[in-house]
Amino acid sequence: MNQLPLGEMAALAAAMVWAFTSLIFTRAGHLVSPIASNTFKCTVAAVVFTLLSIVRFGTALPPGIAAADIGTLAVSGMVGLALGDSLLFTSFVLVGTRKGLLLLSLAPVMGSIGGFFLFGERLNGVAISGILVALAGVVWVISESAGNGRDSSGRPSWSERRPALLGTLAGIGAAASQAGGALLVKGPLVRVDWVAATHIRLLAATFVLLVAAGGFRRLLPWAKAFLAHRLVGILVLGSMGSQVIAVLLMTVSLGLAPAGISLTLLATVPIWLLPFGKRIGHGAPTRREVIGILIALSGVAILLLRPA
Repeated sequence: MNQLPLGEMAALAAAMVWAFTSLIFTRAGHLVSPIASNTFKCTVAAVVFTLLSIVRFGTALPPGIAAADIGTLAVSGMVGLALGDSLLFTSFVLVGTRKGLLLLSLAPVMGSIGGFFLFGERLNGVAISGILVALAGVVWVISESAGNGRDSSGRPSWSERRPALLGTLAGIGAAASQAGGALLVKGPLVRVDWVAATHIRLLAATFVLLVAAGGFRRLLPWAKAFLAHRLVGILVLGSMGSQVIAVLLMTVSLGLAPAGISLTLLATVPIWLLPFGKRIGHGAPTRREVIGILIALSGVAILLLRPA
């Protein structure tokens, strides 16, 4: 019996880790700020990878990496981790978690198109079917509440529609950023090991976020808010999971599997969130959600068990 593909399994594991840690960052985002939470978790992860580099190589930065690869990985981190996650969290705040995740589900399509044109990645009919089935399950689940909470008093004013429009644009931007960051990292992964590549991406993302926060004088207010709400300990735990373990798993997946397939499996986060529905205010899974889970997991099974 053939072993399950490592790249696809890594993406699936990353999605499960992100599902769990999202509970932590959802709470922190409401209490402080989504971008503050992203800055905190990137900073913690960058420190962890720097310490790991010192242990492995005796230097704070991974040695022996070409300048061109460092530049590409840095841009990948800025686009995928700094910009992409910030846009995603902003989308969550403006249009809700489920719609934000629905918009993020565009990433596999963007990644597949980009992978075809940039790297000549060709997906056979079975792989394309798996992507479509998995995405259909995700869309089915998170679009359930799309018609809820509508105001029947008349057409909303621009001030009422503006957050939804901005949130939608942020969600599309997050999908494009995730796909772009994933495609950028694939080239250097031929020459750079996964841990070093993740380290460089995190350093670049952290640098951009800290400079931006410092420029807007937000670092001290954020720090005070984290301490006031006693979030530091739980955020460190969440950062270790989401930005150390999950990002490393994502990097492994992007190095071993086609971009479209990796991004599809990473987009199953809302499926793994369903068991925690009561914790995030969504209640127990409905019949529609259970059907969506089965559809999405069928797509995942097709991707994992497809012929090489």
